[in-house]
Amino acid sequence: MSFLADEIQKVRTKFRCEDPELNTSVVEFRLKIRDKLATLKKENNLRVFDEIRDIYLGGALRGNRNSRQIYEINNPCQVLVRTAYFEKKSLEVPYFRAVFNTRNRAIVNAAEVDSPIRMVAYEAPLMRQNKGRNSRAVSCDLIGISTDNCVMCIEGKVRPESQATDIVYGLLEGFAYGVCVDYYLSDVDSRVLFEHELQACWSEFQPEPFNINTNELTAGFALAAPKEYFSDYFTDRVMTRLKANRRIEEAERLLEIFKNIGMSPVWKGFLICDPSCDNGAFQEQHATIIRNNHECCVPLFNADELNVTSGFSLDDLRVLMTPK
Repeated sequence: MSFLADEIQKVRTKFRCEDPELNTSVVEFRLKIRDKLATLKKENNLRVFDEIRDIYLGGALRGNRNSRQIYEINNPCQVLVRTAYFEKKSLEVPYFRAVFNTRNRAIVNAAEVDSPIRMVAYEAPLMRQNKGRNSRAVSCDLIGISTDNCVMCIEGKVRPESQATDIVYGLLEGFAYGVCVDYYLSDVDSRVLFEHELQACWSEFQPEPFNINTNELTAGFALAAPKEYFSDYFTDRVMTRLKANRRIEEAERLLEIFKNIGMSPVWKGFLICDPSCDNGAFQEQHATIIRNNHECCVPLFNADELNVTSGFSLDDLRVLMTPK
C-alpha cells in the first residue's frame, strides 16, 4: 500500500467515531502530507522544477519529457492511451485523458465565476522525487488554473461502488493533492520553483500566453466524474441503498470539515461531466499508433465536446441528479 493510500485508510477508520475525532484525523492527515514533503525537501529529494540540469526532466506537475512523449503527440499536443484500456471494466484512464484532450484544454461551466478552468497537467506526480521509485505514488488526474487564480487539483472517478474509487476516497484523495499544492505555494523556496513548473506546463499545453498573476495563486481541489457516477448514489443501480446512504453521510461529514477546517486547500466542488463513461462516448479510433510496443490511440469525446455542471454540496448533487 502506498503512503497516500495508507493514510487515507487511517482517516476512513475514524468515520466510526464522533465528529471531533474525525476532524482531528483530517488535520493530522494534512500535517503528515506536509511533513512528508518537508522531509523530502530536507533530504534534497523533492523535485519541484529542475532548472539546473534540464527543464524537460519534469517536476511536480509532469514526468520526464522523453518518457512522456511516448504517450503524447504534437500539433496540437494530445495525450494517447493504450487501446487495451477500452477493454477494461473501468474506463477511468481514457475518460480523463479525453477530458485533458478537450478543445482549448479547458473545463467550461458558464454558470460559474471561476470558469473556465485551464488544464495544465495530467497525472501530475505531486510528490516527485529526485531518486527512488515512488515518484508517481501521488499522482493527480488533472491540474487546472481557474479564472480566480486557484490551482485546482481535480481528482477523477468513474466507479462509485468500489471503496478505492468511491466518493469518500475521491474527496480525501483530492484534498491530499490540494495539500501538496498548498505546500509548494506556502513554502518560500518551493514557491518560486512551483511557479516555474506551472509556467513550463502552461507553455507546453495551453494555446495562449501565460498571463497569470502568480502572487495571487491559491490551492483548491475538486472531484470530477461522469453524471452517472454521482446519480448512482441516489439510485439502487450498482449498490445497496444502505451502502450508498452511508457513503453520502460520510461525504457530508468530510465536506463540513473541509469548510470549517480554516486551512488551505479550499474545496471547489463537484464537477459533473457529460458524456457518460462508456465506449459510446468516444470517437471511433481508426488510426492506431504503436508506442513502446503497445497499440495506442488519441481518446476524444464525440464531437470533441465536454459539458460540465458543478455542485458545491451533496444537496446540490441531490437536486442535479433528480430527474426533471
